[in-house]
Amino acid sequence: MIYCLNPTCPNPQNPDGNLHCQYCGVRLALRDRFKALRQIGQGGFGKTYLAEDLDNRNKPCVIKRLTYKGPDPYAVAKARQLFEQEAERLDQLVHPQIPRLLAYFQEADYLYLVQEVIEGQTLHDELQTEG
Repeated sequence: MIYCLNPTCPNPQNPDGNLHCQYCGVRLALRDRFKALRQIGQGGFGKTYLAEDLDNRNKPCVIKRLTYKGPDPYAVAKARQLFEQEAERLDQLVHPQIPRLLAYFQEADYLYLVQEVIEGQTLHDELQTEG
């Protein structure tokens, strides 16, 4: 399955092989490189998706999309600033437990941050088992 990243799409799940969403018509691969497979998280400022990097032998990656919009332009600007700071810091950090930044860009009025996937337990799972 390929997941459509259009936040207003009524049915974001698409069959493999589609280039465009069969429901809303949006191109499915961001920058013709990153293909979302499913949503894996959501927070106050955006959503996170498990994805594949088509330029890197379909290697797993994570797409974060800033979706925060609201009536307060200051809050929207602040959310954007924090998202950009996260990308800048990730680009500078090199550590085996910190996902490497693969891309940071804007597309169709949304900011995207793409990181490598680090296999293993989530912090939540680790805290549940180890305390």
